[in-house]
Amino acid sequence: MKKSLLGELAERFVTQKENLASEALNIILNKSKEANQAVCNVISKLDDRIEKKLKFTTQVHSSNDSAIPDLIGYNSQNKPVVIVEAKFWASLTKNQPETYISRLPNQTPSVLVFLAPQKRKYSLYMEIISRLKESEIVFSEHNNENSNSFKLNDFHSICFLNWNDILESIKNNIKETSEIYSDVNQLIGLCFAIDTDS
Repeated sequence: MKKSLLGELAERFVTQKENLASEALNIILNKSKEANQAVCNVISKLDDRIEKKLKFTTQVHSSNDSAIPDLIGYNSQNKPVVIVEAKFWASLTKNQPETYISRLPNQTPSVLVFLAPQKRKYSLYMEIISRLKESEIVFSEHNNENSNSFKLNDFHSICFLNWNDILESIKNNIKETSEIYSDVNQLIGLCFAIDTDS
């Protein structure tokens, strides 16, 4: 795997590389129905009650708290049913996961997703367990070969996905002739650059 042009430029000029990666993913999901469908299909495996077509946006502020999630997926009722925190090697902030959990809509199937490299997954998983216990948030663990997750209640859960699986899922669902294909390769190269440098 080589660093893409985007990866090389990010290495030289960008300090908030996680934000760059989540913004790039957002652009891809909003430019391509196939890419959006691929990601929604992955998410629906986490909770099949979540709609399979979502509108994604980034850096959403709230008047109720100081948290700024990397990516939010809204359903047809404009409810934030998927909150994605894009992680590479940066530490969790004070808002993660507690404040993000509070943003999940009441009585609505929704999920908080931590998107990280495979190598970070276990340590991130253990960090979240520690945070949940500290905040006295009740949860139960659900692990299988495809994903790791915490069930918080009948409607809300926390799930862990890795960048490679998401991006390969997108790439496998779009044609090589698609205008978005090179964009996906650029993002794959950026993620590789961030992961390697970290």
